[in-house]
Parts: sequence; structure tokens; C-alpha cells
Amino acid sequence: MRAFFNYYKWHILFFALFVICITAFALSSCQKSEADLKITCISTEYVNVQTFNDTKNDLEEFLHDSDGDNKKTATLSSHTVDTQSDLDEVAEVLCTPEDCDIVITTKATFERFEKKDIFDTSTNYVRDTGTGKYEVLKDEQGRVYAVSIEGNEYLKNMGFLNTTDLYLAVVIEDSDSDNLPSNKKNARNIAQVIIKERDV
Repeated sequence: MRAFFNYYKWHILFFALFVICITAFALSSCQKSEADLKITCISTEYVNVQTFNDTKNDLEEFLHDSDGDNKKTATLSSHTVDTQSDLDEVAEVLCTPEDCDIVITTKATFERFEKKDIFDTSTNYVRDTGTGKYEVLKDEQGRVYAVSIEGNEYLKNMGFLNTTDLYLAVVIEDSDSDNLPSNKKNARNIAQVIIKERDV
């Protein structure tokens, strides 16, 4: 038996290390939590994600813990592209209800994707779009689905250096559902916080 162990000790040691690494990876994957809110920005303008991460605690105050991990987390995925056609291609991939809760992008891109019917009506998160306070985008039925954030000081302080021609919308699968997932309820709350520059 001792001779067997002496001969195979390195094999056994490497196998044990392999099992430990696989187990640790599996446990970390299981414990990894989803963000309570995912914001995606696609534009030709640079967004300072580090500034957003440094200041997002202010935004996270308004979140609900959607995944039950006792944490409230918002993430920003920023994609800077050179042309409108590139912007549209990136939006085609990223603007899905599964991967994105709030999208910030250009008017031209919103108008191209408006017929995909993935944007929540803004009356669910902004009460006074009809007053002229906010520039808005409407679909063919006259439904407001995106709101301008041009000149938004709240976002500027969070790393959005140039918001010219940028609009915001909530990406949602069924805007009429009474049983929305918590992350989509978060999206409506945070959209209102951003648009009204925290004055809610």
C-alpha cells in the first residue's frame, strides 16, 4: 500500500487539487448574484463608467433587492461606437428584455427599434410627459416610449459627459403586466429618478 501511494502520490495530489478547484468554481458560480438593475448605454459619446460606479450608491438607494441576496446593485454597460450604423448593430444585440432593464441611446436608434415593441410606455414612470417638460418619442399609436435626457445634470454627475441627442427608455417584455419582475419595477423607479434628476 505504501509503495502504491509513493508511486501515485503526485497523481493523487494533482487530482485532489483539480477537484478542489472545480468545487470552488461551482460554488462561486452558484452564489453569483444578478444585478438588481442593468443599464445599457450605446452612443457615440464616451461615458465614464468608473465615475458611475463611484457614485451609483445614490441611485441604488431607490432599488429593491430583486434577487433576494440582501444587496442592492445597479450596473452600467457602456458601449461607445463611431457611427450610427455601428450603434444600430450593437443595439440589435444588446437591447433585449433579458439583458437590459434601461437603455440609453440616440433618437435615431430608438426610432429604428420602436416597432420591436420592447419599450415600456413612459406614463408608467413619468407622470407629466404631456406638459412639455421633457422631449419625448412616440410610436405610431401616439404612445410615449422614450424620454430625452439632454442636459440631465444628474447623469452628468454620474459620468455621462455629453447627453446631447440621448434618450432613455425602460426595456420590458409586457408593459401591461401586473406581475412585473422586481428588476423591471426597479427600472421604472430608476427611470423616474434619472429623468426628474432625483427630484421624485
